[in-house]
Amino acid sequence: MENNQLFENKELIEKKKTLEKLFYEIGNQQYDFELASLSKNQNGETVSKTKWLKFSQLVFDLQDKKNSNIFKNINCRQILPIEIVIDLENKETIGWCLRILDKYNFYYDCFDTGSRGYHIHLFFNNIIIEEEKEKFIEVFGGDILKKSKKNVIAIEYIMHWKTGIKKNLFQQKEGINDHDKLRYFFDNYIPEENLSILENSSLFNLITEDEFDKKIVGELETRKVIFLCAAGGRLVINSQLASFNLLVNDDAGTGKDYIVANTLSILPKNCYVHKTRISPTVFTYWHNSEVEPDWTWNGKVFYPEDISEPVLNSDVFKVMCSNGSSATIVIKQKAIDIDIEGKPVLITTTASATPNPELTRRFVILSLNSSEDQTKAIMKKHAEYKKKGIVPEYNPIYTESMKYLKRVKVKIPYADLIDKHFPSKNIIMRTHFPRFLDFISASAAFYQFQRIADNEDFILASSEDYDLARICFLRLCSNKYMIPLTINQKKILEMFEKNPELKEPVSKLLPKMQGVIKTIVSMQSNLRTLVKYGLLEEGVTKDIWNRDMEVFSLSNSYTPVDNLNLPIYDKLIEIPKVPIIPDSVKLPIIPNTPIAPKAFTIINEDSLGSFGVSSKIYREKDKHD
Repeated sequence: MENNQLFENKELIEKKKTLEKLFYEIGNQQYDFELASLSKNQNGETVSKTKWLKFSQLVFDLQDKKNSNIFKNINCRQILPIEIVIDLENKETIGWCLRILDKYNFYYDCFDTGSRGYHIHLFFNNIIIEEEKEKFIEVFGGDILKKSKKNVIAIEYIMHWKTGIKKNLFQQKEGINDHDKLRYFFDNYIPEENLSILENSSLFNLITEDEFDKKIVGELETRKVIFLCAAGGRLVINSQLASFNLLVNDDAGTGKDYIVANTLSILPKNCYVHKTRISPTVFTYWHNSEVEPDWTWNGKVFYPEDISEPVLNSDVFKVMCSNGSSATIVIKQKAIDIDIEGKPVLITTTASATPNPELTRRFVILSLNSSEDQTKAIMKKHAEYKKKGIVPEYNPIYTESMKYLKRVKVKIPYADLIDKHFPSKNIIMRTHFPRFLDFISASAAFYQFQRIADNEDFILASSEDYDLARICFLRLCSNKYMIPLTINQKKILEMFEKNPELKEPVSKLLPKMQGVIKTIVSMQSNLRTLVKYGLLEEGVTKDIWNRDMEVFSLSNSYTPVDNLNLPIYDKLIEIPKVPIIPDSVKLPIIPNTPIAPKAFTIINEDSLGSFGVSSKIYREKDKHD
C-alpha cells in the first residue's frame, strides 16, 4: 500500500487516531508504549508477526514505507502505566461491573471484543502500581495477567486479532480518573455478599451462637464475652486502653485454651496474633517502630496462651496492658530508646498464675462452667462428631466480612443515666464503670453498619448495645462490687459465704482448701487480696500462748445474696417508642456507598432500632471528579 493510500483507509485512520489520543491526550507524551502484531498459527498458538516497536519509532514517521507497512498489521498495544484494563471473559458479569464503576463514579471505556467478553479501560492521572491493578482487577473477576506492564491488549476500534470482529465501544463514561478515587474505592468497597452479612441485625448472635456451636459446647455467655472484648479492642478508637483485656482463669482441664482459641480463630488473620509462649520482656523489642515503622498494635487481638505468673505480673507486660510500650534500655553501655506503636487487646488464659491486685484493674477475669452437666454435653458432642466423621469448620464468609469493619469512635447518648445503677463503695468502680461503657461501645462498633452516626462521625450506641453489654458484664461479675476474682479467690469466698461466722487464721483455713491451694504463702496472698477488695476483713485475736494472731472473716458490708444486677434498657430509661432524632445525628458509616452530592434514606421497617429510625441510612460523600 502506498503511503498516501495509508491515510485513505478508514480503519488505519481510526487506529492512528486512537494511538495518538493515548500518547498525546491521555499519556501527555510521558509513556512511549510498545506496539505489535499478533495472530494465531495453525496450532492455535499466539505468535508475533512483527517485532515490538515503540509508538514514537513507528507512528512519528509513517511516511517511511517500512513503517507504514508495519503499521498496517499492528493490532495490539502495551497497557499504559496509568491504565487499568479489566478483561472479562464472562459476558454475564458486565452489567454488575458497570454498576459498581458507576456507583463509585469511575470514568471508563467499555468495549465489546466480539467474542466471549469485554474490555473495560480506566485511565488515571498517576501511575498505578501492579499491586493496585491486581487488587482492582480481582474485584471484578478480570484477567489478573493484565496487571503487568509487559502485557498487551487489542487496540480499540479495529478488528480484534483473535476474532476478526471489530472491537466496538459498548458503553462509555469519558474522563481521566483521579488516583485518590482508586484509594477511596479500596478503602470503602465491600462485596455485596459480605455487605449483606454485615447488615444482618443478628450478626453477633449468628457468630457467637450458631457458628461457635460447631466447635464449642455450651459456655454461651463465655463466648459472647470473649468475642465482644475482641471486637471492642479491634474497633473502638475512643475506649479506655485496658477495657477489653481479658484473663480466662479456671482449673486445668476445663478447656480454657480450646474455647478462647476457637472463639478468636474466626477473626480476620491480619488482626489476630496467637503465641503459645512469650518471655516477660517480649513487648520491649517485638514490632518496635525502628525496625517496623508501619506496624501498630492498635486494632490487633493478642492471645498469649496459658500465660505464666512471671510474665503475667512482669512490669513490661503490666505496662503494655494499659499504655503500650516505650522503653529505654542499655546496649553496649549506650542508652537506646525502643518504642512500640499502639496497644493490642490482650486475651489470655491461666490455671495457676495469680494476678496481683494492680493487674486486676487492667484485666477482667472470666471463669468457665466446670459442672458435670457441661462435661456430659462435651462428651456427647465429641461422640456425635466422631460417629458421623465430622470435622467442624467455621464458614469463611464471617471472617471475610469482618475484614470490612473499621475502627470507629462511639458515643452513648444515654450514658449519663447509667451510673446511678452502679455501686460506688469500692474504688475499683472507677475502672469498671468506664469498662461497662466501653462494652456498650464495642457492640455499637461491631454493628456499625446498622447504627447511625452524628455530624462528628461518631457511631451512636443503641438500646441493643446496652443490653448485650449488660449480659456480658454480668457474666464477669461474681459479686455486687463487680470485683474480678480468680477461680481460687472465688472458691475462698464461697467457703466464707457457706459459713458466714467463719473467723480463723490462715493455718486453719488452708486445710479447708485442700486440693485447691497448696501453700500458706499462696493462701495468705489470696486472702489479703480479698481483704483489699473489701470482701473479707482482717482482724487480730490471741492464740493459746496469748500472742497476736491474724484472722480472716467475711466483711460485715458484704452480703452473699446481694449480687449485682443491672436493669435492662427498657427499665433503665423511659423513652417514647419513636423519639425525635437530635439535629446532630447524621448517618451510619456505610463504606459501600456511591459517591454523590446528596444524601438519601432507605427505610426498612424490619430494622427499626431504638432510636425509631431505619438502621439503613446511607451517607453519600461529595462527588469526586
